[in-house]
Amino acid sequence: MAGPDISGCPGTYFLSANNPGVGELGIWTVVGTNNGVTISDPQDPNSPIVLANGNGGQTVLRWSITNGNGCASHEDVLVTNCGGVQPVNAGPDQNLGNCYSLTTMTCLNASPAGYCGTGTWSVVSGPNVPTIVNNNAANTCISNLIEGCYVFRWVVAGQCANGEDEVMILRASPNPGYYPGQFWKPDFLR
Repeated sequence: MAGPDISGCPGTYFLSANNPGVGELGIWTVVGTNNGVTISDPQDPNSPIVLANGNGGQTVLRWSITNGNGCASHEDVLVTNCGGVQPVNAGPDQNLGNCYSLTTMTCLNASPAGYCGTGTWSVVSGPNVPTIVNNNAANTCISNLIEGCYVFRWVVAGQCANGEDEVMILRASPNPGYYPGQFWKPDFLR
């Protein structure tokens, strides 16, 4: 027996499989994708596991016992790493400079909400309402930015991470002599 499924926030938990018999070898392995689970001692039926900060997700751990004749049996445990990062962080402020385009765009880099949480971007202030590609993705992109200062808020609500933070994006004035959709030309070439 591999023991009960585990679900929790980032931290340390303990597996609880049955002990191998005399002349048998037991080992924990990851089946499929590992979503932030570290097995401290793969041969210990009661090994500590560490669930990492970040996006999290579900990971299947398999406890296999093999005897001296090569006969094997196994059972799986589902580990749900709820993930998330505390404190919530909207990422660094950005200064986009003065190169102008009608489709000026940048990407944001916030802390993840985690597998058991939800994050939402919103526009707090700015000279227009830009387009948020995916308002629930921590690393989304923003387009349709015009000259001015924007403030975006990242709000996280979940089992392991909760809170909000803001990021400022400054879109500077365009270069003199530059027109949207064109390259800058010095006066003597116009």
